[in-house]
Amino acid sequence: MLYRSLICGAAVAAMIAAQTVPAQAGRGTYSNDESEAIKCAAYFSYTSHVLSDHGLMTPRHREIATKTSYYILRQHVSGPFEKKLAAYEGILGGLPLTDFKMVEDSVRHLAWCEKKFLQ
Repeated sequence: MLYRSLICGAAVAAMIAAQTVPAQAGRGTYSNDESEAIKCAAYFSYTSHVLSDHGLMTPRHREIATKTSYYILRQHVSGPFEKKLAAYEGILGGLPLTDFKMVEDSVRHLAWCEKKFLQ
């Protein structure tokens, strides 16, 4: 449960920080809930990477986080998968290689991400 909390929380904290910037994919732009969903999916992956690199998450839990990211993209973002993936990768590409402080700060925001995209 702690891992899930950390992952979800990181996603939400990052989304709140970048809330006004729509997720972009090629020529198209996502906005509102779809943009938030893409950001949430990206930060699930990012946070699992940071936790795994610090020995705080098993490879299995990292795999679950990746599947959760895929689920969010599939269920909450419209358009072809290539467009969704481009927006997702665009957000990931703008993140630092590791930022454990972001993970720690984001735990408070777990409920929002979980309620919005995983229920």
